[in-house]
This record gives sequence, structure tokens and C-alpha cells, in this order.
Amino acid sequence: MGDPINNEDREFIWTLLADAFAGVQFDDEGIDKLRKFPIREIRRIFFREVAVACSFNLTITTPEMGGFDPQWVKAEISRVLSNKNSSYLTGLAFETKALFSGCISFGLWRDLKTLLNANKSH
Repeated sequence: MGDPINNEDREFIWTLLADAFAGVQFDDEGIDKLRKFPIREIRRIFFREVAVACSFNLTITTPEMGGFDPQWVKAEISRVLSNKNSSYLTGLAFETKALFSGCISFGLWRDLKTLLNANKSH
């Protein structure tokens, strides 16, 4: 079974979701575009890709505000994903970071899920 989301769509999702970690509110247009994809896949990308790379911003005293540079988002998520299987220890570090980042970003996911499930008919 192949991945239902192509690279261009995945990068769009990365940059849109990453901005939530920098205090940017989701707009209706972005939410409408996200609704085109299975929510299960959006959830996986949120927790296993974007949160792992961007959740640090929720824990620092001077966070990035107003959005991340899209090129940085793409490069950082690509780096994290390519390194996670390079050794047992990097895999363990990835899983640990995924657990921690998932815990601290769960509120963002809950807000996003509410938006995705609201007003699906428009």
C-alpha cells in the first residue's frame, strides 16, 4: 500500500502544521486544504514528523513567533526522518523525542482536530 500523500502535498502539510508551533492560527483556507487528506494521515504527520522537529518551540523562553521559514521546516523534518533509522540509538532517540513532543503538543493537535471536524460541509 503506497503513501496517499505526494511529496508536494506533504511539504505543504509540514509548513502549515509547523506554523502552529510558532503561534500562527490556522486559517480557513489551510484547514480546507487539510481536509482533502485522511485525518489519520494528518495525525501521523503531525505527531511523527512535524512535532518531532518543531515542538522545541513550545518549551523555550524566546520562541519563534509568526511562523517558521518553510525551507527550514522542510530541511529539518527531512533531516530528522532520514536520521531516525541510521542506528539503534538514533531510532531510540527519535522515539523518545516523538513521545515527548507528542505530549507537549497534544493541545495543538486537539485544536486542529476540532477545526478539521467542524463545518466539513463548506
